[in-house]
Amino acid sequence: MKWILIMSIVGFLLMGYDKSKAINGEYRIPEITLFSVAIIGGAPGIGLGMLVFWHKVRKGYFVIGIPLLIYLNYRLALYKLPTETKNKKE
Repeated sequence: MKWILIMSIVGFLLMGYDKSKAINGEYRIPEITLFSVAIIGGAPGIGLGMLVFWHKVRKGYFVIGIPLLIYLNYRLALYKLPTETKNKKE
């Protein structure tokens, strides 16, 4: 669960940074980088960044892909949670 929180913060910050770069017409963060962060646990932060910064909301693969990855991130977290609590008891 900590991993998802950390990666979500990273994802949120990346979305804000990329939006500021887009506004200024500067070099952008590649979309594959944003999706990679989402896949490894940062999807909630990327999704929140989409809403807060109103960024990538016209890209269908973000609008559909990020919510799907949020669901998968949480399913994985729920799957891993019993293992983490079990290890703490030992």
